[in-house]
Amino acid sequence: RQAVEAGVKVVEHAPVIQWQTETDGLHCLHTPRGDIRARKVIIASNGYTPNHLHPSIHGRTLPVLSSVVVTRPLTVAEVAATHLHSRELVMDTRTLKYYFRLLPDQRLLFGGRGAIRGKDANNPRYTRDLMQALSATFPQLQSLAAEKPDYSWSGWVSVALDDYPRIYSPAPGIFTSMGYCGSGVTFTQ
Repeated sequence: RQAVEAGVKVVEHAPVIQWQTETDGLHCLHTPRGDIRARKVIIASNGYTPNHLHPSIHGRTLPVLSSVVVTRPLTVAEVAATHLHSRELVMDTRTLKYYFRLLPDQRLLFGGRGAIRGKDANNPRYTRDLMQALSATFPQLQSLAAEKPDYSWSGWVSVALDDYPRIYSPAPGIFTSMGYCGSGVTFTQ
């Protein structure tokens, strides 16, 4: 919103299929909706960034699926048992990261690593695994592990090999923010 208010033209739903930098430093981005020419380009598509997009970011991060389950609305007693006293996102930063928060409708959102390959994203095994991890994180809610979540989904996150986000300018006029390792929402708070 602030970028648009400052006069920045935001182009959505136009994946870049080819990128050329001209001799005068102008970037020409070819998309199915037409060409975009710009002096400055921000790459902020994180886990959805194609590796071939620009040579300066090739191989810098790895896309990994993160999956989320959302429970039924918790009872007053269950909410109290979680000891979650706010709606803030909580993240466990150990090797297999889990994140969770209590939603305004008293449902518990719980997420973590999902399938390795995109074609396996909807395999029920990963939903069961997350429900078991939820139960291990909140032993007082063990009965939830036997229930089917009200809804679930998966999406790509960008992982850097050293767990540090990449916020830099890899080439003149190019700026990037990627590799948040599933912590992107946490960093925005």
